[in-house]
Order: sequence, then structure tokens, then C-alpha cells
Amino acid sequence: MPESLPLEEMIFTGESLVRLKPKPLDNTLGRVILPHQISLIHSSERKPLTTLAHAIAAGGVLEGGQSVFIDSGTNFSPSLMRALLGKDEDLLKNVVIGQVLELADLQDLAQGIGCMRDVRVVVVDSLTGVLNLSGRCDSKYRQRALHHTLEVLRILVNDNDLHVTLTDHSSMDWTSGTTRPVGGNVVAHGVDTTIHIASMDMAEDGLRIQVERSPVHPIPDPVVVKLSIKGARTLRGTR
Repeated sequence: MPESLPLEEMIFTGESLVRLKPKPLDNTLGRVILPHQISLIHSSERKPLTTLAHAIAAGGVLEGGQSVFIDSGTNFSPSLMRALLGKDEDLLKNVVIGQVLELADLQDLAQGIGCMRDVRVVVVDSLTGVLNLSGRCDSKYRQRALHHTLEVLRILVNDNDLHVTLTDHSSMDWTSGTTRPVGGNVVAHGVDTTIHIASMDMAEDGLRIQVERSPVHPIPDPVVVKLSIKGARTLRGTR
């Protein structure tokens, strides 16, 4: 029998479901938005999470399909979406908006999305907002409900050629010194890829995006881009 390769020598290949703007973002983050997978984007700041959620949803329609933006509050901005679509702003009609309050709502929406056609990405902004209305953070009920919700999302991506992205608030764990997203180990074990995003003080609208964990090998390098109501740009201002 042939010897099996160690994990670090395996190369996971797949066709990206999005076309992200600007190009450097597509060359990095675009590589991990793959079919049949779930990704988690986390940050200590809310605005970067929502901005990148819009960028990924825009990328799905730019690639020729539909995107579903699941909003746990009042996060969705048509103006921001138009700016990120640029000259293709007429594609805004291909972004389907869903509203959720708690985990049960997200489960119901996920089952409905499975009946839709041409969906490339489903973006949930934010998982934190959904969890906040689903019970106390230390309750066994919420942990079980979160685990079941991730199972429902896994069925959705496994049965369809689409990708689910969750945004989530994270904070420093002072015991371990690591950054820990809301949902803890349940979330960590339920996703394929984790991505960290942070604002750049030195550049207006600048965002640093780093893929921390992914089945894609090698993991893409970090990237810094500008994403805002002014559009999607590199640090040099190109789109």
C-alpha cells in the first residue's frame, strides 16, 4: 500500500465561490471561500466584521450566483454593498436578505436556503448577535442549540455547492493569551477555516485580514486592504 502523506504535505484544492475586490483580497481570502465548507471571521471590533461580511456577499454575486446575507440586527447596508460591487451595483438584486433573532431562526433559514438555486455564499452577521438572544453564555441549552445549529449548517454546505461564513466577536483569553471567539470550542470544532480581521490605525478604512486555520495548504498570507462606503481598494488606492 502507498504511504499516506502527512497533513502538512496535503494540498486541498477547490474552486473559489467568490470574486472579491480588490484583487489582493481575492488572491488570499478568496482561496478559502470554497464549496462544502464553513468559515468563521472574528474580531474584537464590530465594524470590520460587518464590512468583510458585505465584501464576501458581494463576491458571491460578482462570481455569477446569489448570496444570502443573514442579519441578526440592523447590520446590512445597501449603500455599503453597492460601493463594494462598484460598477456592478445592479447585481444588488442578487443579494437575498434574511433576518434572524436566535439560533432556532438560523436553523429554519438554513433549511430554506437548501431549496434555493445558484446560492454561492451564505453570510451570517453576526453569530454573536444570534447567541446573545439564545440564552446565557454558560447555559447547557445554548451550547446544545449552537452545536445543533452548526450541524444544520454542515448539512447545508454538504448537500449544496455553497459556503457559509459566520462573523463572531472575539476577546483575549487572559489565561492562555489567545484570542477566543464567542462560542468557544463548539464553534472552533464546527468550522473549517478561521480568519481574524482588525482595523489599521495607520490607514483610513484599512483592514488587516489573516487566515489563521484552513484546510487549504499553504495557508494564504495576511493581506491589508481598504473596504468602506468608498469602495474596495488596495492601500495604493487601486481597485
